[in-house]
Amino acid sequence: MTLRRDPESGPIGRIPYRLALAGGWIDQPFMSRHNPDSFGSMVVASVEPTFWFMERAGLATSTRKTAFELWNGRLPDRPPEDLVRELYQEENHGKIDPSGSQDMAGIIYPGISRLDYDFDHEGGVFPRHVESTNDPEIAGWLQDVVH
Repeated sequence: MTLRRDPESGPIGRIPYRLALAGGWIDQPFMSRHNPDSFGSMVVASVEPTFWFMERAGLATSTRKTAFELWNGRLPDRPPEDLVRELYQEENHGKIDPSGSQDMAGIIYPGISRLDYDFDHEGGVFPRHVESTNDPEIAGWLQDVVH
C-alpha cells in the first residue's frame, strides 16, 4: 500500500491514531453475543499525529492506513457515525472475519470517547451510544498521565 502524502500537513496526515484506554472485544459480535448483559463499554482516545506511531503496537495503525488512503490523509466533514460505517466497510471488504469498529470510532470521534456496545443493536457491530469529551483539562490530565 502506498500512502499519498498530504502537502499541507506533511507525510503524517491529519488522520488521528486510536488509543484504547479500556478496550476489549465487546465490538466483536462473536464475543458480545455471549455477554449475559448484552451491553458493554470501552474507552478510546483520538490522538492527533505529530509523528508516525510504531505499527503492530495496538494503536489501530492498519485502520489508520485504510482511512489515510480512503480519505487522502484527512477526515471528511461528515457525521462521525457515517464515517465509522464507511471506514468499517472499507477495511472489512471481502474479509471472512471482519475487524471490530472500536478502531474506526476511536480514530473518527474526537477527544476521549466511551463506546457503548449492545449485541441487540445492529448485532453488536457498531456502538449503540458514544459519549465524547473534548474538555482541555481532561485531555491535559490524560496527556500528563500517559506521557
